[in-house]
Amino acid sequence: MTFRPASADPELCRLADVHGVAVTYLDQLRRPVEVAADSVIGVLGALGVDASSPDAVRMSLREAESAPPTPPVVVVRRSRGGSVSVGSAAMLRLEDGTHRTVSSDGGRVVLPPGLPLGWHVLETAEGEIPVVVAPDRLTARTHRQWGWMVQLYAMRSRESWGVGDLADLERLVRWTGQHAGGVVLVNPLHAVAPGVPVQPSPYFPASRRWTNPLYLRIE
Repeated sequence: MTFRPASADPELCRLADVHGVAVTYLDQLRRPVEVAADSVIGVLGALGVDASSPDAVRMSLREAESAPPTPPVVVVRRSRGGSVSVGSAAMLRLEDGTHRTVSSDGGRVVLPPGLPLGWHVLETAEGEIPVVVAPDRLTARTHRQWGWMVQLYAMRSRESWGVGDLADLERLVRWTGQHAGGVVLVNPLHAVAPGVPVQPSPYFPASRRWTNPLYLRIE
């Protein structure tokens, strides 16, 4: 089968860009890699965008450019802010639970510079959109720091039910910070298959999108 890069099709590239799908990337050695057109078409299809033929690409492109789609998640730099296309007025719920009014301009909500770092939520009439505010750059530490590497299931407290839980982890993180610690490294906390018997190893997750409910503090 002949390899056909997506970058060879300008209209497919435009459609992919509108929907946030990359047609090139850098590998672990920082070398540019071309993504196959079939892969881009498949990803667009999973997003509900028909790119199965040149005519379908042109039709989807016209629809997308006349009404830009609302992204599933928005990532902005703290000093720059950004904007997002939405179909209604919106309110930004910050990570600490407080709300902030955001302005809109021509169907786009403007996220101002200087928002607090972290995961926030843009609340609209259509639903909620996660908003990630990232730092402009990460500065290397100027001095050595200490910390812990723990297996959460083994880090039990008097309150946990046989295995360490997320409340135990929170307590350890706070204690470490109070004593000038800089890092707490834990085992994977991803969800395992929801059935009996429960997979005993945290290194075989069923999903990396969710957390293993065994780590909940039920009380």
